[in-house]
Amino acid sequence: MTEQGQKIPSIYGTLLRRLIAALLLSYVVWYFIQNRQQIESLKRLSLPVLGALTLLTVLGLVIHAVRFRIVVQKKSDLALPWGPWIQFFVVSRFLSLYAGQAGNLYRAIKLKYDYRVSLTRYISSTLFLAWFDACFALLAGSLIIRIFAGQMQIFGLHATGVLILLLGLFFIAPFIFRWITSGLRFRRRFFNWIHQRLSDMSLSIVHSMGDLAFLFKLTASGCLSHISSILAIYMAFRGLGIPLDLPSAALFFTVLTLLNQIVITPGNLGIKEVAYGILAQQLQIGMAQGILVSLILRVLTLVVTTALGLAFGGRGLLSRSEQNRAFQPADSAEAAADLSK
Repeated sequence: MTEQGQKIPSIYGTLLRRLIAALLLSYVVWYFIQNRQQIESLKRLSLPVLGALTLLTVLGLVIHAVRFRIVVQKKSDLALPWGPWIQFFVVSRFLSLYAGQAGNLYRAIKLKYDYRVSLTRYISSTLFLAWFDACFALLAGSLIIRIFAGQMQIFGLHATGVLILLLGLFFIAPFIFRWITSGLRFRRRFFNWIHQRLSDMSLSIVHSMGDLAFLFKLTASGCLSHISSILAIYMAFRGLGIPLDLPSAALFFTVLTLLNQIVITPGNLGIKEVAYGILAQQLQIGMAQGILVSLILRVLTLVVTTALGLAFGGRGLLSRSEQNRAFQPADSAEAAADLSK
């Protein structure tokens, strides 16, 4: 296939994602034009609440960096220095924010050449952490709802049952996929690459289950991450004058975690807002309040990541990525497979 032929699917995919984001954001704008009085609740946000939410956003970023370091160290058996690691992680998030998958490519290249962590191990680490976080969020969410609000329903279904079902599906998915495709051989590198990455992840999961110290570190840091994120959601709703209970906050966070695993639009722009709005409506809170909380948390993440990214030198890398294609998104698995050699 020619280089031009390879770019066409990438261009169409990018246009489609941007179109979906534009449509969803148009719906959000239209909704608030029809319900202008709902925006008045933003005036209730106080400086102390915004300050606390900002600190929680910074804390969440640091915790995520720590957890990713734990997983990468497990896969590479290397000692990763704290200072440079935090800087590297923040800059990669900054690039992801403004240049799509550039952050992931920067992270992969930096790990390979500065820390000698192979790209295969990096991808395996990323997939493992995403899988672990999804399972952990579903487990924690189902336990909190079962204990504190056993009769909670969403879309007419028992909330705890839905989360437990999703937990089972997420837990076995990589193993089932690997088992189904173990005897298959694909002609296209795309499918071979996907199969190899899932195989690496499933093997990584099996090996990690026997390391109790590693699981303890990941679970403990995961608890801190969940607490800080649930607290941020709770405070955002309270800041708007909405008395949110713990089970509802846990459900919002679980939905957020699952959305983070499947990125459809850039940063899932529009998707998170509409999802939060629909969930808030199901919980009898109000669609407007759910959308506003999502927007508040998004803006704070944008501000914090931008400020820290610029402070750590991300501007220079962003300028370089705009001038050349060194950090362009790897929309095809073929490109990723080339990097993983």
